[in-house]
Amino acid sequence: MIDVKNLYSSSEKIAKEIRMISRAFKNMSNAGLKRETIVLLLHNMSGVGKTDIRNILFSIERLEKEYTNPETP
Repeated sequence: MIDVKNLYSSSEKIAKEIRMISRAFKNMSNAGLKRETIVLLLHNMSGVGKTDIRNILFSIERLEKEYTNPETP
């Protein structure tokens, strides 16, 4: 049997984490770091291709809008 209360709690936790990730990236961008600077830093630290990093960053920006319901004030 599925524990609906636990499932709801888990989905709310995931939504909260998605909002935090999305907002953290937006804050980093608003702090004055240009997107390309972020790409270069991540590329140098990880060795991941710049195109892949750009795609991931674009997706991170859209996470909250695409995968969560608007928060109620």
